[in-house]
Amino acid sequence: MALHHNPRIPTDGLVVLYDAADPISFPGSGTQLYNLANSGMGTTLSLYGDLSFGSISNGVVNIGGNANNTAEGCILRSTGSIADTLNGSFTSIGWIKRTTSKDAEVLSYRETWQRLAFTIFDTGMGFYQRETVDAGEDGSYNTFTTTVSVTNNLNEWNCFALVKSGSQWSFYKDGQLLQTNTFDMTETISGGAYHVGGAWSDDDYLSNCMNGSVGPVLHYTRPLSDQEILQVYNSHKARYNA
Repeated sequence: MALHHNPRIPTDGLVVLYDAADPISFPGSGTQLYNLANSGMGTTLSLYGDLSFGSISNGVVNIGGNANNTAEGCILRSTGSIADTLNGSFTSIGWIKRTTSKDAEVLSYRETWQRLAFTIFDTGMGFYQRETVDAGEDGSYNTFTTTVSVTNNLNEWNCFALVKSGSQWSFYKDGQLLQTNTFDMTETISGGAYHVGGAWSDDDYLSNCMNGSVGPVLHYTRPLSDQEILQVYNSHKARYNA
């Protein structure tokens, strides 16, 4: 695996690593980031949607949406799947800076009838699962969430992490554990694509795309320890004056 920009992060179990500051991940032009983990779980992460709202420059991805039209915006999308990893233990980490109060998804997964999302908002962070129950004209669905409370300031870079170990879900901000909750996934997940920076409406259409910037995004097929979460944070924090 090529870890050109920062070799200090844990690599055991790493299957997704995108970093616009790494010239191997982003060669300097275009709308795609390349997965440094070379795991087969998506080789690229591409700007998706209305590309006028997205750009990659100065080592970060800038994405956003139209404040006057919640269905119009730009996010990052991979055609690869991390679905199988979500059925077991995993860790997802992302550096995010929000410039408006719209939610920001560090990592989300979507397929027909199912959506999962690790989401940041003004007053907290959480994991969200939505299942379609009736796909008829009116539609119906169930939602299941587990959240923690924390103040997330706008125009500030932060490193957010979620660790799933069995039924235990631990939330971290800037390398520090906030809270561990008990939460059970309701069914086995398969197929689908994953996204960064978006939000989905209740009728399962892209809406309310985050406004802000995205730094490194990482996903592991195992639960990282407190020390390893702090290691990831420390390996990047100088870039964001954190």
